[in-house]
Amino acid sequence: MVKKLHTCYVCHKTFFNGVYWFDSLYYNNFDKRIIRPFCGPICSNRYRDTTDVNDWPDREKPFPKGDEWKLIQDIDYIDYETD
Repeated sequence: MVKKLHTCYVCHKTFFNGVYWFDSLYYNNFDKRIIRPFCGPICSNRYRDTTDVNDWPDREKPFPKGDEWKLIQDIDYIDYETD
């Protein structure tokens, strides 16, 4: 498998080794899965501080079913949709 090149959602820097990301799986106001990668903790924190993500309603379990909604532990080798 080929490791994916990510683009930071906040600063638009490109990088490998995605460690920080936003996942719409955990929020009730998304009808589809969205992944927003961040290049590091600074951009991840900046995203949380500059958006109202902390106020979004949590998705109640059980989570949606299907391949698109599987739990993600590593974004480096998957194809994902971002906005």
